[in-house]
Amino acid sequence: MKKLVATTVLALMVTGNLITAQTRIKPVTDELIPKNIPQPKIKLKGKNILQNNGQNFVRYELRVKNHDLFPDTLFQPAPELPACGKNTAASRTWVDIVEANSGKRIYGFCSLSQSADMENLWFAVKANEEPPGCVQVVMTDRKLNRVYKSNAVCLSAGESPDDIADTPVGQADLKVRQFLFPPNETKALRVQIANYGNAVAQANVLRLTVRKINGTPVGRETEIQVPSIAPGKAEWVLIYVDQILPKNVALKETTFKLNIDSTKVVSESDESNNETWHNLN
Repeated sequence: MKKLVATTVLALMVTGNLITAQTRIKPVTDELIPKNIPQPKIKLKGKNILQNNGQNFVRYELRVKNHDLFPDTLFQPAPELPACGKNTAASRTWVDIVEANSGKRIYGFCSLSQSADMENLWFAVKANEEPPGCVQVVMTDRKLNRVYKSNAVCLSAGESPDDIADTPVGQADLKVRQFLFPPNETKALRVQIANYGNAVAQANVLRLTVRKINGTPVGRETEIQVPSIAPGKAEWVLIYVDQILPKNVALKETTFKLNIDSTKVVSESDESNNETWHNLN
Protein backbone atom coordinates (compact mmCIF):
# COMPACT_ATOMS: atom_id res chain seq x y z
CA MET A 1 0.00 0.00 0.00
CA LYS A 2 2.85 2.41 0.87
CA LYS A 3 4.43 1.69 -2.52
CA LEU A 4 1.15 2.46 -4.31
CA VAL A 5 0.77 5.73 -2.42
CA ALA A 6 4.34 6.72 -3.21
CA THR A 7 3.81 5.95 -6.90
CA THR A 8 0.61 7.99 -6.96
CA VAL A 9 2.30 10.95 -5.29
CA LEU A 10 5.18 10.78 -7.76
CA ALA A 11 2.77 10.69 -10.68
CA LEU A 12 0.92 13.70 -9.32
CA MET A 13 4.19 15.56 -8.91
CA VAL A 14 5.23 14.79 -12.47
CA THR A 15 1.81 15.76 -13.79
CA GLY A 16 1.91 18.94 -11.78
CA ASN A 17 5.34 19.80 -13.18
CA LEU A 18 4.09 19.20 -16.72
CA ILE A 19 1.09 21.45 -16.15
CA THR A 20 3.34 24.13 -14.68
CA ALA A 21 5.76 23.84 -17.63
CA GLN A 22 2.93 24.02 -20.15
CA THR A 23 1.57 27.18 -18.58
CA ARG A 24 4.96 28.79 -19.15
CA ILE A 25 4.81 28.08 -22.91
CA LYS A 26 3.53 31.19 -24.62
CA PRO A 27 1.28 30.73 -27.64
CA VAL A 28 2.29 32.40 -30.88
CA THR A 29 0.74 35.86 -30.60
CA ASP A 30 1.14 39.19 -32.34
CA GLU A 31 3.52 40.28 -29.59
CA LEU A 32 5.92 37.51 -30.63
CA ILE A 33 6.03 38.67 -34.25
CA PRO A 34 9.23 40.73 -34.54
CA LYS A 35 8.74 44.38 -35.38
CA ASN A 36 12.05 44.42 -37.21
CA ILE A 37 11.07 41.93 -39.92
CA PRO A 38 13.17 42.77 -42.99
CA GLN A 39 11.81 43.83 -46.34
CA PRO A 40 11.24 40.92 -48.73
CA LYS A 41 13.96 40.28 -51.29
CA ILE A 42 12.66 39.04 -54.61
CA LYS A 43 14.21 37.43 -57.66
CA LEU A 44 12.89 36.72 -61.15
CA LYS A 45 12.87 32.93 -61.50
CA GLY A 46 12.02 32.94 -65.20
CA LYS A 47 9.15 33.15 -67.63
CA ASN A 48 7.01 30.69 -69.56
CA ILE A 49 4.60 30.83 -72.47
CA LEU A 50 1.14 29.49 -71.70
CA GLN A 51 -2.27 29.37 -73.38
CA ASN A 52 -5.67 30.18 -71.90
CA ASN A 53 -8.92 30.31 -73.86
CA GLY A 54 -7.01 30.33 -77.12
CA GLN A 55 -4.76 33.25 -76.14
CA ASN A 56 -1.01 33.19 -75.50
CA PHE A 57 0.34 34.63 -72.27
CA VAL A 58 3.81 35.19 -70.85
CA ARG A 59 3.91 34.07 -67.23
CA TYR A 60 6.61 35.73 -65.11
CA GLU A 61 7.63 33.78 -62.00
CA LEU A 62 9.04 35.41 -58.86
CA ARG A 63 10.32 34.16 -55.53
CA VAL A 64 10.91 35.83 -52.17
CA LYS A 65 14.44 34.70 -51.34
CA ASN A 66 14.23 35.47 -47.62
CA HIS A 67 10.72 34.07 -47.07
CA ASP A 68 11.99 32.04 -44.10
CA LEU A 69 12.39 35.28 -42.11
CA PHE A 70 8.62 35.80 -42.13
CA PRO A 71 6.68 33.75 -39.53
CA ASP A 72 3.91 31.49 -40.81
CA THR A 73 1.58 33.22 -38.35
CA LEU A 74 1.37 36.08 -40.83
CA PHE A 75 -0.47 33.76 -43.23
CA GLN A 76 -2.97 32.12 -40.90
CA PRO A 77 -6.66 32.31 -41.90
CA ALA A 78 -8.29 35.54 -40.74
CA PRO A 79 -12.10 35.21 -40.88
CA GLU A 80 -12.42 38.28 -38.67
CA LEU A 81 -10.90 40.45 -41.42
CA PRO A 82 -12.56 41.47 -44.73
CA ALA A 83 -13.04 38.61 -47.16
CA CYS A 84 -11.19 38.13 -50.43
CA GLY A 85 -14.05 37.73 -52.87
CA LYS A 86 -15.99 34.66 -51.73
CA ASN A 87 -13.15 33.51 -49.49
CA THR A 88 -14.29 34.53 -46.00
CA ALA A 89 -11.20 33.03 -44.35
CA ALA A 90 -8.52 34.65 -46.48
CA SER A 91 -5.00 34.83 -45.10
CA ARG A 92 -4.08 37.54 -42.67
CA THR A 93 -1.32 38.87 -44.94
CA TRP A 94 -1.97 39.56 -48.60
CA VAL A 95 0.84 39.63 -51.14
CA ASP A 96 0.58 41.88 -54.19
CA ILE A 97 2.80 42.31 -57.24
CA VAL A 98 2.92 45.97 -58.31
CA GLU A 99 4.62 48.14 -60.93
CA ALA A 100 7.74 49.57 -59.35
CA ASN A 101 7.34 53.09 -60.71
CA SER A 102 3.62 53.71 -60.31
CA GLY A 103 2.73 51.26 -57.55
CA LYS A 104 -0.16 50.00 -59.69
CA ARG A 105 -1.33 46.54 -58.67
CA ILE A 106 -0.73 43.83 -61.28
CA TYR A 107 -1.74 40.66 -59.44
CA GLY A 108 -2.16 39.40 -55.90
CA PHE A 109 -2.42 36.45 -53.54
CA CYS A 110 -4.87 36.47 -50.64
CA SER A 111 -4.85 32.79 -49.65
CA LEU A 112 -1.22 31.90 -48.98
CA SER A 113 -1.02 29.54 -46.00
CA GLN A 114 2.68 29.75 -45.11
CA SER A 115 5.71 31.89 -45.82
CA ALA A 116 7.20 29.20 -48.09
CA ASP A 117 4.34 29.84 -50.52
CA MET A 118 6.15 33.05 -51.47
CA GLU A 119 8.64 30.88 -53.36
CA ASN A 120 6.06 30.60 -56.16
CA LEU A 121 4.62 34.02 -56.96
CA TRP A 122 3.70 34.87 -60.54
CA PHE A 123 1.73 37.10 -62.90
CA ALA A 124 0.87 36.82 -66.59
CA VAL A 125 0.74 39.30 -69.48
CA LYS A 126 -0.79 38.75 -72.91
CA ALA A 127 1.97 37.75 -75.32
CA ASN A 128 1.32 40.72 -77.64
CA GLU A 129 1.23 43.32 -74.87
CA GLU A 130 4.06 45.21 -73.21
CA PRO A 131 5.02 43.84 -69.78
CA PRO A 132 5.78 46.19 -66.89
CA GLY A 133 9.39 47.36 -66.85
CA CYS A 134 10.10 46.61 -63.19
CA VAL A 135 8.00 45.06 -60.42
CA GLN A 136 7.93 44.84 -56.64
CA VAL A 137 6.21 42.61 -54.09
CA VAL A 138 4.16 44.29 -51.36
CA MET A 139 3.11 42.31 -48.27
CA THR A 140 0.28 43.76 -46.17
CA ASP A 141 -0.33 42.42 -42.65
CA ARG A 142 -3.97 43.43 -42.39
CA LYS A 143 -4.20 42.71 -38.68
CA LEU A 144 -1.33 44.92 -37.53
CA ASN A 145 -1.51 47.26 -40.53
CA ARG A 146 2.13 46.68 -41.41
CA VAL A 147 3.44 46.86 -44.97
CA TYR A 148 6.61 45.21 -46.26
CA LYS A 149 7.85 46.28 -49.69
CA SER A 150 10.51 44.42 -51.66
CA ASN A 151 13.31 45.53 -53.92
CA ALA A 152 12.48 46.18 -57.59
CA VAL A 153 13.20 43.56 -60.23
CA CYS A 154 13.33 44.59 -63.89
CA LEU A 155 11.97 42.00 -66.27
CA SER A 156 14.36 42.65 -69.15
CA ALA A 157 17.51 43.95 -67.46
CA GLY A 158 20.44 41.78 -68.43
CA GLU A 159 18.21 39.27 -70.13
CA SER A 160 20.05 36.51 -71.94
CA PRO A 161 18.45 35.03 -75.07
CA ASP A 162 17.86 31.30 -74.72
CA ASP A 163 18.45 30.57 -78.41
CA ILE A 164 22.04 31.74 -78.90
CA ALA A 165 23.96 29.88 -81.59
CA ASP A 166 27.71 29.49 -81.93
CA THR A 167 29.36 32.25 -83.95
CA PRO A 168 32.93 32.91 -85.13
CA VAL A 169 35.23 34.23 -82.43
CA GLY A 170 35.27 38.00 -82.06
CA GLN A 171 32.06 38.79 -83.97
CA ALA A 172 28.71 40.18 -82.88
CA ASP A 173 25.37 39.13 -84.34
CA LEU A 174 22.42 41.51 -83.88
CA LYS A 175 18.82 40.53 -84.34
CA VAL A 176 15.37 41.91 -83.51
CA ARG A 177 14.32 39.17 -81.13
CA GLN A 178 10.76 40.39 -80.52
CA PHE A 179 8.61 43.51 -80.48
CA LEU A 180 5.53 44.47 -78.45
CA PHE A 181 2.82 47.10 -78.85
CA PRO A 182 2.39 49.13 -75.61
CA PRO A 183 -1.30 48.90 -74.58
CA ASN A 184 -1.78 52.66 -74.13
CA GLU A 185 0.43 53.91 -76.99
CA THR A 186 -0.92 53.48 -80.52
CA LYS A 187 2.13 55.12 -82.07
CA ALA A 188 4.97 53.41 -80.23
CA LEU A 189 6.76 50.09 -80.32
CA ARG A 190 8.85 48.31 -77.72
CA VAL A 191 11.65 46.35 -79.39
CA GLN A 192 14.05 43.79 -77.94
CA ILE A 193 17.44 43.72 -79.63
CA ALA A 194 19.64 40.67 -78.94
CA ASN A 195 23.33 40.10 -79.58
CA TYR A 196 23.68 36.44 -80.47
CA GLY A 197 27.43 36.78 -81.07
CA ASN A 198 30.39 36.55 -78.71
CA ALA A 199 31.72 40.08 -79.15
CA VAL A 200 30.31 43.41 -78.03
CA ALA A 201 27.97 45.04 -80.55
CA GLN A 202 28.74 48.75 -80.59
CA ALA A 203 26.03 51.40 -80.53
CA ASN A 204 24.07 51.52 -83.77
CA VAL A 205 20.80 52.61 -85.38
CA LEU A 206 17.40 50.90 -85.40
CA ARG A 207 15.25 52.01 -88.34
CA LEU A 208 11.48 51.55 -88.61
CA THR A 209 10.00 51.92 -92.11
CA VAL A 210 6.24 52.05 -92.63
CA ARG A 211 5.56 50.43 -96.01
CA LYS A 212 1.73 50.39 -96.13
CA ILE A 213 -1.05 52.47 -94.56
CA ASN A 214 -4.58 51.19 -95.19
CA GLY A 215 -3.21 49.13 -98.06
CA THR A 216 -1.55 52.10 -99.76
CA PRO A 217 2.23 51.77 -100.34
CA VAL A 218 4.32 54.37 -98.50
CA GLY A 219 7.92 54.74 -97.41
CA ARG A 220 7.99 56.63 -94.11
CA GLU A 221 11.00 56.18 -91.83
CA THR A 222 12.09 56.97 -88.31
CA GLU A 223 15.25 55.99 -86.42
CA ILE A 224 16.58 55.70 -82.87
CA GLN A 225 19.98 55.01 -81.38
CA VAL A 226 20.54 51.57 -79.81
CA PRO A 227 23.16 51.30 -77.05
CA SER A 228 26.03 48.83 -77.19
CA ILE A 229 25.02 45.28 -76.25
CA ALA A 230 27.26 42.73 -74.54
CA PRO A 231 27.69 39.24 -76.01
CA GLY A 232 24.72 36.98 -75.35
CA LYS A 233 22.61 39.81 -73.92
CA ALA A 234 19.48 41.67 -74.98
CA GLU A 235 18.20 45.20 -74.50
CA TRP A 236 14.77 46.81 -74.86
CA VAL A 237 14.28 50.12 -76.68
CA LEU A 238 11.19 52.24 -77.33
CA ILE A 239 10.58 53.83 -80.70
CA TYR A 240 7.85 56.41 -81.45
CA VAL A 241 6.23 56.92 -84.87
CA ASP A 242 3.83 59.81 -84.16
CA GLN A 243 5.79 62.04 -86.58
CA ILE A 244 5.30 59.72 -89.56
CA LEU A 245 1.73 58.46 -89.10
CA PRO A 246 -1.66 60.19 -89.47
CA LYS A 247 -3.45 60.88 -86.19
CA ASN A 248 -6.15 58.28 -86.83
CA VAL A 249 -3.76 55.45 -87.75
CA ALA A 250 -2.26 53.04 -85.19
CA LEU A 251 1.14 51.51 -85.88
CA LYS A 252 -0.29 48.03 -85.32
CA GLU A 253 -2.61 48.51 -88.30
CA THR A 254 0.20 49.29 -90.75
CA THR A 255 2.78 47.20 -92.56
CA PHE A 256 6.27 48.05 -91.38
CA LYS A 257 9.76 46.64 -91.15
CA LEU A 258 12.47 46.95 -88.52
CA ASN A 259 16.13 47.02 -89.43
CA ILE A 260 18.82 46.85 -86.76
CA ASP A 261 22.28 48.28 -87.52
CA SER A 262 20.73 50.00 -90.53
CA THR A 263 23.88 52.08 -91.12
CA LYS A 264 26.17 49.01 -91.07
CA VAL A 265 28.56 50.06 -88.32
CA VAL A 266 28.69 46.67 -86.57
CA SER A 267 30.79 43.84 -87.99
CA GLU A 268 28.53 40.79 -87.71
CA SER A 269 28.85 37.08 -88.32
CA ASP A 270 25.45 37.14 -90.06
CA GLU A 271 24.28 40.27 -91.87
CA SER A 272 21.14 38.61 -93.26
CA ASN A 273 19.07 38.48 -90.06
CA ASN A 274 18.83 42.19 -89.26
CA GLU A 275 15.39 42.75 -90.80
CA THR A 276 11.95 41.91 -89.35
CA TRP A 277 8.45 42.63 -90.77
CA HIS A 278 4.98 43.20 -89.36
CA ASN A 279 1.81 42.50 -91.42
CA LEU A 280 3.78 41.53 -94.50
CA ASN A 281 1.31 39.86 -96.90
